[in-house]
Amino acid sequence: MPPATAPLRLGALCWNQYTDWPSLLQAGIRADELGYSSLWTWDHVYPIVGSATGPMFEGWLTITAWAMATERARIGLMVGANTFREPALVAKMATTLDHLSEGRAILGIGAAWFETEHTAFGFPFGDGPPERLRWLGEALPVLRG
Repeated sequence: MPPATAPLRLGALCWNQYTDWPSLLQAGIRADELGYSSLWTWDHVYPIVGSATGPMFEGWLTITAWAMATERARIGLMVGANTFREPALVAKMATTLDHLSEGRAILGIGAAWFETEHTAFGFPFGDGPPERLRWLGEALPVLRG
């Protein structure tokens, strides 16, 4: 196998649960200042560990604020839940974020997995992974535009 020719890049994943907004914003700014090539948070609306009543910041709004407060790191969700939003809306949100960030947006999308969160917020969860993967397959052409 030939040696790798691309440089190693490191990204920072900053949890958007069990924190306060000034700390979460500063984590993104600091990751950018330290030279991380990408900056990520989750697309969860319900804490995935610990108490369900703990603080939880919405992912798209978090990465939008980071886009406005940082200069170089690429920005995205790890990963966006296809079940939370209509694909056409996600495409519009990603396009807007890409403009705000001057081309630094990364769109990550997945089939979703956390049933408790879906139930709590009334999101469709389907009958299991095969159905959610089918929904994801239907969303991809819309996202590609």
